[in-house]
Amino acid sequence: QKKLSTKQLTDFHPDSEFHQKTGISELDRVLGGGIVAGSVVLVGGAPGIGKSTLLLQWADSWTNREQPILYLNGEESGQQIAGRARRLKINPESINLVTADSVEQLIAQLPDLNPAAVFVDSIQTIISEESSGLQGSIGQLRAVTQQLVEAAKLHSIPFVLVGHITKDGEIGGPKRLEHMVDTVLYFDDTDRGFRIIRTIKNRFGPAGEVGLFEMTGQGLIPIPDPGNYFGERKNNQSGCALTVTVEGSRPLVVEIQALVSPACFGTPQRSTTGYPTSRLYMLLAVLEKKLNLPLNSQDVFINVTGGLRITDPGVDLAVALAVVSSARETALPPGTTLFGEIGLTGEIRAPAQADQRIKECQRLNCSPVITGTGNKHLQSINQVHLSNSIAQTVDFLLN
Repeated sequence: QKKLSTKQLTDFHPDSEFHQKTGISELDRVLGGGIVAGSVVLVGGAPGIGKSTLLLQWADSWTNREQPILYLNGEESGQQIAGRARRLKINPESINLVTADSVEQLIAQLPDLNPAAVFVDSIQTIISEESSGLQGSIGQLRAVTQQLVEAAKLHSIPFVLVGHITKDGEIGGPKRLEHMVDTVLYFDDTDRGFRIIRTIKNRFGPAGEVGLFEMTGQGLIPIPDPGNYFGERKNNQSGCALTVTVEGSRPLVVEIQALVSPACFGTPQRSTTGYPTSRLYMLLAVLEKKLNLPLNSQDVFINVTGGLRITDPGVDLAVALAVVSSARETALPPGTTLFGEIGLTGEIRAPAQADQRIKECQRLNCSPVITGTGNKHLQSINQVHLSNSIAQTVDFLLN
């Protein structure tokens, strides 16, 4: 039997991966700086969310113009793609549409075509002659994806695959495609029409990054500075509070709105938009216990402006102060920004990435900044106030 060979990590010299810029700033962010040669990117999202629009703009902005860009159109006809390209003002000479009967036919022609990149829209529409399953079945998807990954590595050509999300929330049917590719991007939308791209997996950069786009008649427009989109920093109405949440490595200043009103139909209503309802129940119980705030006979509604959906516990403090502000019909001082996690005992703790949140507040001239304890050096920062409890914060701002 052949003896196994072993080597130490010191015997290897890792090569720095070269990230080629896509020409779209927000896309470069979620890809970790750009796309790597020979990598395979899977873009998932619900039908009609803008995946094909993103791919056309991506293909048009490709920086390497010495080689052709191949666009495998399986979902739409050439006339439909040409119409969208004309609406998006895309150079028609920048993209070459290709129709392949099978993935084997496409791979066989790659050396002759010598493309800079290949876009497949979508992975469900292409078949493999080596699989006997129906088009779009699990067997077909696995066979097609495996051959495309091998071709990408062999020819050092980046592939971008589109996969629809089913009713079960899975890309292209099975979740198994995710471990086969290098990068997985999820395309999501908000109630205000913004598009969010999240990095679920990335072998060449950090996961969890977020890219923001606005869908317009001219296509997807990157939002490099979301601070001006999601928060009204001069609002002085009761029930409104500014906070800073973190998506990936990006801090976002958003406004939390609360409405507290007497219940008219017996059992009080608790309704949230963009914030976990279970978290609201906990905060209301803390406010009743620690502030003696009579909320058991009040309807409470919470809204996160901009259509964002936040699960970050660091926005607890802003939600709680917005509720108190609405209940007392007293506005918070203009520009006040709050972030911190509230415990069951009413204490406030500074959330993760507090430094980044404070820097974003300073960049947008949001002051004063109120956060929790647990990070001593924050106290030395100008216009930052540390609070031990929710009662102390209410006394400081509203009494």
